[in-house]
Amino acid sequence: MLAAIHSLRKVLPITTEFRHVEAHQREKYGTRALDQWAIWNDEMDALAKAYWAFTIDAAAPSSAAVQGNEWSVWVNGGKVCKNFRDTIREAVHTDRLTTWWLKSSRNKKAKFTVCQIQLMDTIATKAAWGHAHTARRRWICKNAADLIPVGRNMKRWQFWKKNSCPRCLQEDETTTHVQQCQDPRAIAHRNLSLANFNRRLRLLKTRRDIRWTILSHARAWMTATIPTQRITPPDLRAAVQAQNSLGWDQFLKGRIAKDWAPIQAADFARRRLRNTGKTWSAGLISAIWELAWQMWDHRNEILHHTEVSDQLLDMDGTDFSIIEEWHAGYDDLAVPDRLHFRGLTLDGLLAKRSQYRREWLMHVQTARAAVGELPDQDDAIDLDSEPETYIP
Repeated sequence: MLAAIHSLRKVLPITTEFRHVEAHQREKYGTRALDQWAIWNDEMDALAKAYWAFTIDAAAPSSAAVQGNEWSVWVNGGKVCKNFRDTIREAVHTDRLTTWWLKSSRNKKAKFTVCQIQLMDTIATKAAWGHAHTARRRWICKNAADLIPVGRNMKRWQFWKKNSCPRCLQEDETTTHVQQCQDPRAIAHRNLSLANFNRRLRLLKTRRDIRWTILSHARAWMTATIPTQRITPPDLRAAVQAQNSLGWDQFLKGRIAKDWAPIQAADFARRRLRNTGKTWSAGLISAIWELAWQMWDHRNEILHHTEVSDQLLDMDGTDFSIIEEWHAGYDDLAVPDRLHFRGLTLDGLLAKRSQYRREWLMHVQTARAAVGELPDQDDAIDLDSEPETYIP
């Protein structure tokens, strides 16, 4: 309404000014004489009430013309007045994502049920998403969809010849195995990561019972054991049951149940803190993502800084490509790229560490591809020559 008033002011041929008039003066000061502004205000109020009584039983229009607005956008029965891009994108992709989650086939069941989708705290996830940087967002999406480069995916994508875990060398490494790996190095790092997760929950002023319950179930899932037996308070049983239905594997991906936030919000109110349940839930999801990332980062440290990669990668194919590149020579390479051959013999190169051989092959192949993309000298354009066609 205010936007329509300002739009009308711009098209009027006269200059307008605003003046505040006290409302309902006739009811407040029945015996006092009213000035002309108070009388006009009382008349407009009467006309508005009469129009409201006339239209109260009429069907509400889905869209109405407003001065200054050429068109309006309605999503799920509500008019969008701000954040158009985010609102429309969320409305479009929410339906597509829900359909993808519920999709099933003869050999593959649906990723979630309708009840599980309704249990997810998507509002808190959206709030936590805003605090994650771009690189971490990519990993969060891939981890949630089980598309991170674990052993199963790397073999399926034909990057590795094996699908084993770099830490314990168990076959068929999955996203779940990254968090549950029982290698002694993984166990030690998991205990350290859970301790950091506990400190994050303390910083979020998490209620003690909630913190103990979350830590107990998260540790039990990551170690494939039974949660520590402890009496669960009655107000937490519904939240635990909801998270059990959703799955603690989904909890480690940041998909928490909606029931946690109201319980923590009630605790904040009891302690007279200004924190909110929504902010706490967003902080909890960020802490969960950090916990999962620490386990993934530890796995990659072992993969890239030990010789275990030789057992997973196809080093025989790499060595064969090195032999081909070596015999192809370096005469056609640019002068700086020839330095990759200096001081080396073929036998000495093949005796180097696997990481050095892979990097050498990558540099030489890139340099040779760059030479192949350069135009031939005979085909170079002579800028000083006269064009074949002259248009005056």
